[in-house]
Amino acid sequence: MRLSTIRLIVVLLSLAWCALQIAVPGRFPQGDEAIFKEPGYQLARHGRMAAPPFKGFFQLSPDISETFAIYQPLYSAGYAGWLVLFPHTFRSSVAYDAVIHLALVLVIMFGLPRMAGGLKAEWAAVVAGVYNFMGTGGRPDELALVLGYGGLALWLARGRARKCAWTAVAAGLLLGLAGASSLPALLILLMWAGIVWLGLAFKRSVDVGRTALVACITVLLALSVLVPFYLREGAIAQYRQHAQWFAFAGLARSFRAGNPKPFIDLLVAGFHTNIYMYPLVGLLAVAGGICLFGSPRGKNTDVRWSYLAVLAVYAFVLVCLPQQTYYYWFLIPVLMASVAAAARGPVLAACLITAATVVGGNRVCRDFAKALSLPPEQSLHEAERALIEHVPGDARLLVNPASYFVARRSHEHLYVKRQEMPDMLGEMDYCAWSSWWLNESAGMSVPAGMLSRDEVRQLKAEFTEIHNGLPSKPPSLFGLRLGREPRGFGMVIYRRTTDDG
Repeated sequence: MRLSTIRLIVVLLSLAWCALQIAVPGRFPQGDEAIFKEPGYQLARHGRMAAPPFKGFFQLSPDISETFAIYQPLYSAGYAGWLVLFPHTFRSSVAYDAVIHLALVLVIMFGLPRMAGGLKAEWAAVVAGVYNFMGTGGRPDELALVLGYGGLALWLARGRARKCAWTAVAAGLLLGLAGASSLPALLILLMWAGIVWLGLAFKRSVDVGRTALVACITVLLALSVLVPFYLREGAIAQYRQHAQWFAFAGLARSFRAGNPKPFIDLLVAGFHTNIYMYPLVGLLAVAGGICLFGSPRGKNTDVRWSYLAVLAVYAFVLVCLPQQTYYYWFLIPVLMASVAAAARGPVLAACLITAATVVGGNRVCRDFAKALSLPPEQSLHEAERALIEHVPGDARLLVNPASYFVARRSHEHLYVKRQEMPDMLGEMDYCAWSSWWLNESAGMSVPAGMLSRDEVRQLKAEFTEIHNGLPSKPPSLFGLRLGREPRGFGMVIYRRTTDDG
């Protein structure tokens, strides 16, 4: 099959997947995306970077309701620009991330052969097509990957492109913007690229001056965005408070405790939230090892350096960031490319088919299947209709993160809560939450990790359920059960009853 045909098929499938994600919509809200999208909403509407509905959410000082600085700004700022043309709804949020993901697929397709030596363009297109069904929508990382992969493709380019100064400038600009989107994602990419660069340096096939130019432009552009952002009052203090819970957190806690349990707890937590990642990484790592060290085609030193660099970065993630398992996604295309560049056709085909099967259990595909199987009463439209019908627009409304997008556009006095925050029920007129980790407690439907036992008793004493559109059983598609927990857009709504007796 011709290269142009393979690329056309992948592009059309990616466009179709993008359209389906928006139309269904093909996934459920996530807490992280609500937190990252609210500053964009505030920036578009009020010209400030803050998240008022999340007052007290992380117990930081200053609070994110006053200023938002827990992450780099480009993703939220881009969403503010998106809102100039589109409304602030969950479907619009899905569309924003779907467009970013589509761009990432295209960057992988055209950029991966420049980064990974020995990879044919046809297999880069196949890798991009498989990666189309992977990812972490709703976070800044995919935007950083679009920019980062584009920058690395220009920096590590082969042939004439490597000798062109303009490609070095463009690489630095893209990498700098990636740093302004997600420093963790850029760090992972640069760790891999640095090891690959060393491999090329041993063969004396690198241009040190060109690399220095890329590095200088990257640093200068990133700093030009990040320095003003973090010079805002309290911003750098807030960022440091939030960041201390992530990098090296497991090792630090285990060292202080004198036993490995804190580290193991984070490792288990990461496994539970991304259970399909370890089989996929293991499969590709083993396949890559067999192809690179057990076949004649695997003697390509460039491919070996790329493969070993991925394993080195994954070891860093495992040890230093055991709870951040989605960081493995960042280099999955490179790991797949290493397998593709070293393997023969049948081995590669079997590996990719198996990998796609494993990926079929990930959140992206699983959520799409669940959303597709929802009955009409648990649709996004019905959840929005129920909230507008039962809750006045000027009411003080308490929600869980899964209900944020449904409520944000129609209710200005919105509050999003989690358990460690102060009791807010006494100040609320209504409570509403979608079915995202809900538990039955004292006969009430309560989001897990949101209300303490005392708050549940207060909810039962002071509020009355006036609407319940929650799913009662796990969704199924063609009779196949799609999980252990019910999931849908259905919503339960409570109204305060103590004021009028």
